[in-house]
Amino acid sequence: MPGFFSTIFYFDFKAFAYGLWANLKTFRFGLIVASFVSIVVLGLLVLLIILFRLVDEILFPAYRKTKIEKPVFIMSNPRSGTTYLHRLMTLDERRFVYFKLYQTIGNSITFNKLIHFFGRIDKRIGQPLRRFFDWTDKVFFKGWKDIHPMGWNHSEEDEAQFVFSFTSPAVC
Repeated sequence: MPGFFSTIFYFDFKAFAYGLWANLKTFRFGLIVASFVSIVVLGLLVLLIILFRLVDEILFPAYRKTKIEKPVFIMSNPRSGTTYLHRLMTLDERRFVYFKLYQTIGNSITFNKLIHFFGRIDKRIGQPLRRFFDWTDKVFFKGWKDIHPMGWNHSEEDEAQFVFSFTSPAVC
């Protein structure tokens, strides 16, 4: 069952090791500490996503039978209008399905159902989680506002799925 393992455990260890070596060979203490913290956080995130994907296989095995009709792929050079085109397409929710940023990071059915569950609870208790994530949007993504507007709940391309598995050119 090679498809099963490649969809749950994909991670480019060679690219990860190369990036780690590139950071560590300069031997600056701050960079080494930052690399270590990043490795721990990334490692925990990857393990959590793998766990959620394994639960998906148990609770939602039918996702593998989902038929995708007429997919649209947008590929071009950076700064050529692809994000603008993508954002225009997201306005048509009847014919176009897209990821939100949090879905590209935690790309699992179980993870998304858990987020929606906590979202319903959050609405009932006055939305403290929503306010927290709106605040993190302002703090962490404000520098992107004029370049590529971002936020946890905004439409996003699928690049984060590849960044967190070290299969994106952006990480090397």
